[in-house]
Amino acid sequence: MNMLLSGNIESSTNQMSFMWLDWQDMITIVISVAALVLAVYQYFGDYRRKKRQDTLEAYNELQNDVFTPLNKLRKEYAELPIDNDFEMRSEVTGYLAKIERFCVGVNLKIYDIKTLKRCGGAYFVRQYLYLKPLIDIKKGRNNGGKHYDELEKVVSKLESMYKPEVISISHSLSDDSYVNENKDIP
Repeated sequence: MNMLLSGNIESSTNQMSFMWLDWQDMITIVISVAALVLAVYQYFGDYRRKKRQDTLEAYNELQNDVFTPLNKLRKEYAELPIDNDFEMRSEVTGYLAKIERFCVGVNLKIYDIKTLKRCGGAYFVRQYLYLKPLIDIKKGRNNGGKHYDELEKVVSKLESMYKPEVISISHSLSDDSYVNENKDIP
């Protein structure tokens, strides 16, 4: 009986020592998981920051190389001449190619469209509208290529991002309930 009793005491002592080790292991695992979560959070935070920074840098380069010359051209021509005799047509086509490459980056999510919207999305859309007659001519060619589809996708995304803002502004302007409720206020 003494042997059974002493065996039970030993086994319960062993179980308690394993329980203590289990709690130590649990604490280590919890700390490790917390460190992993923090590392992943920091990685994605750095990734988002880098993506935004790259977008700003690429947009700044686009502004300097493309939009500034287009603004000078816009001052000269309110509407872009689309005839073949237009002396700057090859330069404008080069500008379109740079814009298209930037849009490929946006559509591949290398660049951030929300950052593009914030730093000049409406301006970007206006530049597209100015260039649209030339884009339409190039799209009308039957040479098998898709011309400026990436640009049109970005413009479409930007326009859809602006639509809720425009709708909410137009609703608030057309909503006369605020005015009707406060007729007595001078």
